[in-house]
Amino acid sequence: MNKTPKGFRIHLGLFGRRNVGKSSLLNMITRQNAAIVSSYAGTTTDPIEKPMEFLPLGPVVFIDTAGIDDIGSLGQLRKKKTKETESEEDEQKAKSKNKKKKSKARSKHKKGS
Repeated sequence: MNKTPKGFRIHLGLFGRRNVGKSSLLNMITRQNAAIVSSYAGTTTDPIEKPMEFLPLGPVVFIDTAGIDDIGSLGQLRKKKTKETESEEDEQKAKSKNKKKKSKARSKHKKGS
């Protein structure tokens, strides 16, 4: 499980408003204190990635993000980083689909030979 490269893992992002429990959910799912949790809105500033084996999906990476409703200049930076993470996860999903298609095509080609 720990040897599965990040690119081959399913990426599961936790997105939402500030202080709604995204970090608490990550800690509950992983059964670890992977993310800092407090009653103060805006505690999470940078995305937190936690790889693990999540049955029945298999190897995954959970990503805890800052709130999407953050305010102020620092809040704008947090929102930007969250949107970048979301875009990266979308790109990762597309790459993963392409790898699976290529792998299937190779398998069909080998069987046909």
